[in-house]
Amino acid sequence: VPTIQAFAVGIVYLDRDVLSLVENTYGLTVTTVVVKPKSRGWVRLRSANPADKPLVSPNLLQHPDDLAEMIEGQRFFLRAFQTDPLAKRIKKLSIPDPTRLDDESLAAHCRRFVKTNYHPASTARMGADGDPAAVLDARLRVRGVEGLRVADMSAVPDITAGNTNAAAMMLGDRCADFVLGAG
Repeated sequence: VPTIQAFAVGIVYLDRDVLSLVENTYGLTVTTVVVKPKSRGWVRLRSANPADKPLVSPNLLQHPDDLAEMIEGQRFFLRAFQTDPLAKRIKKLSIPDPTRLDDESLAAHCRRFVKTNYHPASTARMGADGDPAAVLDARLRVRGVEGLRVADMSAVPDITAGNTNAAAMMLGDRCADFVLGAG
């Protein structure tokens, strides 16, 4: 079962979190993401004003299994970077600190640098009648609200183990069938 998705970018990716820690030069950035997180975030209304942005917390790495998977993902890539033929091509490892690769240090590294994969899902999940966590029925209709459907990844009861684009397009297509009476 996949646990980590990795993104390899053929540059040194500088963002606000690493700008002061690495040189702006050529290199490789590898980012790992837990694909089936057990941690659960939340989205709340900031106020009754619909123009106010919502409050959002992804609660990343709050579940100990997520942190353990992230550390194992980091260790996998660290081993790869230290193994030939790749090791011959790496001049320097910048992050995480190559002198501090124990579990505690890697946990601190992950907590500091982890980011979301920007694939939120399951906030308005569909499910069987009687499922108290299911906001939508099997035809993507919002229970208790006439004429409203949800056709994005919030409808999916369990996040996919990878990119969500194909699943999101399928949901939109299926919802169109429902609305047109073809499904």
